[in-house]
Amino acid sequence: ICEDAPTKLQYTSTNPTHRTFTAIRSDGDIIFTNSPNIELKTKGFKTSTLFSAEDSNVTAENLSLSVHAVDGEAFAMSADHSNLNLVGRFNLSAIQNDGLGIALHASDSDLTFTSTGHSVVVGDIYVYEGKVSLNLTNATDSWTGRIIGKNNSYGNLHLTLTGGAQWSTDKDSNLAYFRWGKDSVLNLRNKESTAIHIKSVETLIEDGAILKVDLATALNNPSVADLNLSGIQNTEQARLYVDAIDSTQSGNEMWIELAGNGAKLVFLEGMS
Repeated sequence: ICEDAPTKLQYTSTNPTHRTFTAIRSDGDIIFTNSPNIELKTKGFKTSTLFSAEDSNVTAENLSLSVHAVDGEAFAMSADHSNLNLVGRFNLSAIQNDGLGIALHASDSDLTFTSTGHSVVVGDIYVYEGKVSLNLTNATDSWTGRIIGKNNSYGNLHLTLTGGAQWSTDKDSNLAYFRWGKDSVLNLRNKESTAIHIKSVETLIEDGAILKVDLATALNNPSVADLNLSGIQNTEQARLYVDAIDSTQSGNEMWIELAGNGAKLVFLEGMS
């Protein structure tokens, strides 16, 4: 299994008793070498997991795990009572029939992903217990998805966006720590006129961070972006660059001043 030639796995079940499928399972220490690139496609299962680690120390420099579940739920990586500290290039992708799956599911685990460039995460991140740190540090890095915690509440995710990295989401997220770096993008992809709520227990916003929203959606609903960012660590006042884009115009620009503990921003509040 190596990076240059993706290993493609495909499994189909017509037996209704086959409820779950796991392609790779580890119940001890595991070392990924040769930058593995694994793609899994399944049909007929309730849940499909590409890689599951239990009571494991996982070692990897570069890692690519992609799963597409035609039926049921998709999990790219699941970790239970496990540890990982990956510094390199990674791709975690989970797609299921009704949209995004779970790119990373962590239970009582300590997982750290630090990108050196060209890292992509597609899918939600579920933190039941433990801690997940996702450090996207380059303009070629991106995450599309949301953070889900125990009982659909707070999730212990520490997210760092620097160097022009991008996080795109169309659903609410409640995370533990959010570093929003200069030129890095939070892209709120509203499908409807309802607001997307982003909450963070502790926040570092750098001067020149970018919030991107759809102009038409924003004009239809002035409260389209509800950012409840607590514990803001800025030593100086930071300006959040708001980029309102639609398909026919170059966009509108504005600067919004953010400062102080518990600051709350509602995009275009009171404007028409």
